[in-house]
Amino acid sequence: MPVKPFSARHTIDDLGDTLKITIPSKKNWFQILFMGFWLVGWAFGEVTVLGSLISGEGFGGPSLFMIAWLGGWTIGGGYALYILFWQLLGNEIIQVSNSTIITSRSVFGFGFPKEYSAEYIKALRMSTSSSSNDMFGWSRASRFYGLGGGLIAFDYGAKTVNFGSGIDEAEAKQILSEIQQRYPQYRDRSIWAKV
Repeated sequence: MPVKPFSARHTIDDLGDTLKITIPSKKNWFQILFMGFWLVGWAFGEVTVLGSLISGEGFGGPSLFMIAWLGGWTIGGGYALYILFWQLLGNEIIQVSNSTIITSRSVFGFGFPKEYSAEYIKALRMSTSSSSNDMFGWSRASRFYGLGGGLIAFDYGAKTVNFGSGIDEAEAKQILSEIQQRYPQYRDRSIWAKV
């Protein structure tokens, strides 16, 4: 018996002058369970140290180290909470029009959109690599949690912008085809295409 073809994870909404592509975050149940378990321990540490600092008891009273530790612990817990919510409820939203491509990662409907002007977008294509040479590995860590990179890319000035994280190559080709069919100006306009 043949394997049934896999269905696409993304949806495309035609909003008249804009295509809105929504890609749900890819669920990694091991990461979700691990983050949930880790956050229980994080909350215990947060409440314990905060209570100690407020009451002035334990750990020899408030100290600069404990205040700094609590600040770092709180930021780390906030990031872990965001990762958990992203994994469970996040969506990558790409809005394409004649004049712009807007990308956003949304959790509970909130995200930080990045708008790219069409006049500077070159070579919208499949990405061969979403790796980055950043010093601290933030991009690699973000990709591990499904927050970075992607198989669709374009050049924007002297930088390559990737989107479409959490999708397979076949689905990335479908999305790319839809965009370029609707907006021919986003076909490969790289200098290499003209050589």
